Amino acid sequence: MKYRKEPELTGRIVLPDDPLYNSARQEYNTFFNKFPLVIVFAKETQDVINAIRWARYNGVPLRMRSGRHNYEGVSALNGGLIIDVSEMKQLEINRKQGTVTLQTGLRNFEIIEQLGSQGLVVPPGLCPTPGIAGVTSGGGHSSLSRPWGLVIDNLLEAELVDADGCVLHASADRNADLFWALRGGGGGNFGVCTSFCFRTHKIDTVAYASINWELEDLKPVLKVWQEYTLPDADNRFTPLLSIISGAQSFLLAQGVFLGSAEELRELLCPLLRSGSPNHVFIEEIPWVEAAPVLAGPSPVTRSRLKASGLM
Repeated sequence: MKYRKEPELTGRIVLPDDPLYNSARQEYNTFFNKFPLVIVFAKETQDVINAIRWARYNGVPLRMRSGRHNYEGVSALNGGLIIDVSEMKQLEINRKQGTVTLQTGLRNFEIIEQLGSQGLVVPPGLCPTPGIAGVTSGGGHSSLSRPWGLVIDNLLEAELVDADGCVLHASADRNADLFWALRGGGGGNFGVCTSFCFRTHKIDTVAYASINWELEDLKPVLKVWQEYTLPDADNRFTPLLSIISGAQSFLLAQGVFLGSAEELRELLCPLLRSGSPNHVFIEEIPWVEAAPVLAGPSPVTRSRLKASGLM
């Protein structure tokens, strides 16, 4: 697409001489240290349109980001333009349709808190601060994946700006091929997503389980734990198993169950008999309290890391 005159950048513009530049360019993974030409913090979809058209007009490479959590740093670059949607945070619930439409600057726990206060949930990511755009375009595994699927399984419609700076809406009956591609874990390569419409689920109290062992119990625990991941396992329970390393390293099993604590304790009997648990907690608590506890082992501050395959 050709433009008669250079498009104007709009939104909150951060340039290299801005006092906020260093904080604005920094990714979650500090292993990557990139210096973009300009960062555009979009306030509305039109800002995204203008940024893409400006980049095309000037032949400048661009990247997009919402929560800056891309572990391989692909949401940053040297000498180019970054479109950051993290300040686009509108959220609207449609109770009649059982849906929520939200902008892609919202982060996992912002959505959990806002929906949770209304007794609703969209299956979220585990870490508190990733942006919903990256979580969704990457699939979105969560502590509620067994009963309700990945985050992307609950996506009903997406608004995005394509490489020509045109707004598209993708759903089962509008641009269906693009909607199919977006739900295939495309990593955001089809455009800059600016809003999503999700199916919501009702949620209130959940049964939460936390069990830990010494690392020496890994073999017997893992042997039993993996039985809870089989296709015929009770899909009301999504099990998580972590090796927590630090001053005191230990093995931690967690999960939320859409049922009573009594049912969950009975379901976990084989796991409770594995090895020698140091601590067992199985109680019914509000979902909005369970989510941050599940995220406890996740790093919340920026750090220098090299990621590997998670699955």
